[in-house]
Amino acid sequence: MFKKLAIAAVVSIMLNGCGAEDREYDVLERSKEEVTIKSLDTKSLWMYMPSTGAAPRYAISQRGFFQGTPKLVTLSFDEKNGIVATEVDRDKLAEASDSRWDSDINGAPVLKIPGEFREYRCHENKFKECTNAEELNSDKDREWTDATHFTPDYSQVTSLARDTVDTWYTASNVTETAEPTLDHYEFDAEKGVINIEVTRYFTADP
Repeated sequence: MFKKLAIAAVVSIMLNGCGAEDREYDVLERSKEEVTIKSLDTKSLWMYMPSTGAAPRYAISQRGFFQGTPKLVTLSFDEKNGIVATEVDRDKLAEASDSRWDSDINGAPVLKIPGEFREYRCHENKFKECTNAEELNSDKDREWTDATHFTPDYSQVTSLARDTVDTWYTASNVTETAEPTLDHYEFDAEKGVINIEVTRYFTADP
């Protein structure tokens, strides 16, 4: 569905913005991680599950293959933080039922995935005619909420909640000494899956 929607959007731009000219639409180069804003389901409940992968045997403060605490969250976009996962009030047990304390103030930030918001349009000539070339909308009066696409920086995914997984990496004698690297990511709009695997590097005080 996601691929079909993306293709349909491009066709729509070509037909509506560029008339019947038989020229190829010159699309800007895009990151392979880029997703459409509409593809992220911000209405449903998601299950957030942190876990660790392999860890060196000598790293006693890091526990490998450990599963953290699952949380029910909602996803939303934020100008400065990108995609934000917020834990719903613990009184809410099902998507169809409301919490007795159903207020935004009870939502606890859990995770953020920073990135870049973008909006594309057809470049126009001085006669306001489409030139069959796509451009980035960088108008000063453009709001970030006008964006149609988002490019996540998965390597900078950040936990905002203390979890049993995090305690193994935040011991007093442990320091993160290198930038994290992205090993794998999956964003499947149809299945409702976001899976991120990041390697982090730590040094322990002897």
